Amino acid sequence: GLCWPATTSSAAAARSAAAMATAPMPTPAIRPDTADYRTLLLQGAPLLDVRAPVEFAGGSLPSATNRPLLTDAERHLVGKCYKERGEGAAIELGNELVRDRVREE
Repeated sequence: GLCWPATTSSAAAARSAAAMATAPMPTPAIRPDTADYRTLLLQGAPLLDVRAPVEFAGGSLPSATNRPLLTDAERHLVGKCYKERGEGAAIELGNELVRDRVREE
C-alpha cells in the first residue's frame, strides 16, 4: 500500500489517493540514446540476457539468449547477503562469485 506521513489525516490521504487515481499519466519521453531500441527489437536483433535462469524464465525479450552470470543458487545467496549485510556486502559477494568465471571464458 501507499505510505503516508504521520501528520496526514486519513481523509486527506483518501483525497490525495483519489486525485492520483484520476490524474492522467504523462507520456514518457523517448531518450535520444534509446531511439534505436524499438528498431532492434522489431528486427529481432540477438540480445544477451545475463540474469539468473529463474529471472529469465519469468520473462524475457523475444530474441534474448540467456547466459547467466549467476546461478539461481548464487542469486539467492546474493539476495540473502543484501538483506542481512546490505548493498555493499552483496555487491562484493556478487563480484567474488563471477570474478574467476569471467576470466575463464
